[in-house]
Amino acid sequence: MQRLVGIDAARGLAVLGMFAAHVGFAGSPGSAWLVAAQGRSAAVFALLAGVSMALMSGGREPVTGEHARLARLRIAIRAGAVGALGYFLVGLGTPIAVILPSYAVMFLLTVPLLLLRPLILVLAAGAFAVAGPALVAAAGGRAPGLGVDPLGLLLTGYYPAAVWMTYVLTGLAVGRVALREPGTQTRLVVGGGALAIAGYGLGGLLTRLAPPDLAERFSTEPHSGTTPEVLGNLGVALAVVGLLLAVAETRIGRIVLAPVAATGALALTVYTGQIVAIAVLGPAVVFEQTDNGTLIAFTVVTVAACTVWFRTLGRGPLERGLRALSAAATTRATAGGGTR
Repeated sequence: MQRLVGIDAARGLAVLGMFAAHVGFAGSPGSAWLVAAQGRSAAVFALLAGVSMALMSGGREPVTGEHARLARLRIAIRAGAVGALGYFLVGLGTPIAVILPSYAVMFLLTVPLLLLRPLILVLAAGAFAVAGPALVAAAGGRAPGLGVDPLGLLLTGYYPAAVWMTYVLTGLAVGRVALREPGTQTRLVVGGGALAIAGYGLGGLLTRLAPPDLAERFSTEPHSGTTPEVLGNLGVALAVVGLLLAVAETRIGRIVLAPVAATGALALTVYTGQIVAIAVLGPAVVFEQTDNGTLIAFTVVTVAACTVWFRTLGRGPLERGLRALSAAATTRATAGGGTR
């Protein structure tokens, strides 16, 4: 499967946005824009998870038969590995809400939906955007802690799957279209921008009009998990992906995006390394920032290291391990199927 520079760049930007959300200091002069990374970076990350699953299962021409069974198996194996890694990172005790355990649940929920038509996927994503926040609210809302309950990842935590499946299923639908075509890229940018304006605008309007005890149901604050916030975040994610795909189609664009794309190609390794680094440095690196020196250091070192690694060695260490694990499982499954 040929890598798409624009997709890798979007994934790299999302990971660097998580750096900004975790160790950035928006109080510095000219740094208020860092607030934009809150919630939206993770949304881009989740959208791209859906795109990746689409590309793994045939892209525009979904696989069928035995190939479809093996694609589902690969995704399920990756879900288990990502979930195990996520629980390890949670166990480090950092003040970061680790997304990987919820990611694993979303991967598993996507397996039976993997080969649905794009229109059906979009409708399902819309259903999650509307019903998910209501289900989370009925379950008591977002859990205040940063831990993860294996039985509660659907409805609790910072990334409840009942809400975040909106991004994954939309990404799965996006991965089924012609991503290199200018028309597709334009529709993603224009449609995403319109959706962002509609989502955030609707949230702002309803927040002002709703009774005080219901206003939070329409908040667009990061990780509020309301329908307006989800729609707004989704619009931003679609527009970012469309824009970077378009830029990557030009020679200069590919050159400019190369370092960020290299970071995106090693996204799992980078995300894990960030959590480990925060665990080593201690909570102060998150809570006691007075400038953006740490963020700049994290970003520069990461982008430089990823650029060198990707150009010389290709896939990152965790990406290699994940690929090897799923390949071994599918090889074993194929061999077993041949003996029956």
